[in-house]
Amino acid sequence: MTGGQESIEYLHEMVDAAMDDTKTFEEKREEGAYREADGTFVFLEDPVEPAEENLFIGQIHALADNGSFSCGTIFPQMIQGLENGTLVGIAPSGNYYDTTAGMMPTWTLPNTKTGVSIPLTQLTMEEKAIEGIGDRDGVKPDVELKLSLEDFLNKEDTQLNYVLDLIK
Repeated sequence: MTGGQESIEYLHEMVDAAMDDTKTFEEKREEGAYREADGTFVFLEDPVEPAEENLFIGQIHALADNGSFSCGTIFPQMIQGLENGTLVGIAPSGNYYDTTAGMMPTWTLPNTKTGVSIPLTQLTMEEKAIEGIGDRDGVKPDVELKLSLEDFLNKEDTQLNYVLDLIK
C-alpha cells in the first residue's frame, strides 16, 4: 500500500504467499510461474505468434533516455529484439540484466515518518553476461543521440526530430 504503514507481519505474509511451493508444477505452470530449489521464481512466457492479418512489417523506432528505469530498460530491449526495431536516444538508467519491481509495499519509518518502498520482485532479462555490456549498463541505443544544453534551452527535441525525419 503506497504511502501507508505496513507491519513487518504483513511483509512476512506477502513473502510467504509468494514463496508458497506447495502447489504442483502443473498448478504453478497455469499461473505462469514456479519456484526453483534455490528460491528463484521463474516466470514462463509463451512465445507470441505473429498476427496472420494486419501484420505490421515497417520499421519501428522507439526513443529512450536516461530519465527512466525498469520498464525504461525492458521495453527498449524488446524493441532491439525485433528485426524491424531501432532504438534512438540515450541509454536508459535501468540495468540491462535485471530490475526490481512488482509488489512494492511502503513502510513509514517511525522516527522520520519517511515513506520507504521496498520492491519484493527482481526481474531478470538476461541470465548470462553479454560481451560488451557491463553489469551496470543500460540498453545502448542503436542510434545514440544526446540532447545538448542548447537544444534543451531552445526546446529542440533532436531525438524526436531524427525519428520524424526517418518516417517522412
